[in-house]
Amino acid sequence: MKWAGSCLACTAVLSLAGCVTSVPGYDGPAVAVAVEDNSATIEFTFPSSGWEATINRSSVENNVALVWITAKRGAFGGQAVTRKRIEFNSPGKTFTCCEVFVKASGSSHADDHVPAAQGCE
Repeated sequence: MKWAGSCLACTAVLSLAGCVTSVPGYDGPAVAVAVEDNSATIEFTFPSSGWEATINRSSVENNVALVWITAKRGAFGGQAVTRKRIEFNSPGKTFTCCEVFVKASGSSHADDHVPAAQGCE
């Protein structure tokens, strides 16, 4: 099941360089990533309030930032679509692309991180 609002997530960050929406096959909350000046902006669009997204680990290899995030549904907080933006950078390391892997509650990959979004400058 695709989460409603996947287009909203990309629309919100389209003004940033290198926006790419969710990777085909990913069925968690909508996610988009934009890369600019060795910094990645990762934006989730959650179907309701009460969600949290946390970076579990990250690395920068061959000019690509790899970011693993867990998205968890919290206490029921209403039906309002909610956006959460996460900024990622790795001081002293340069990158022009970012790959985001997400483990999301309520999806078919609630136990494993899977490719969810990617973007380059």
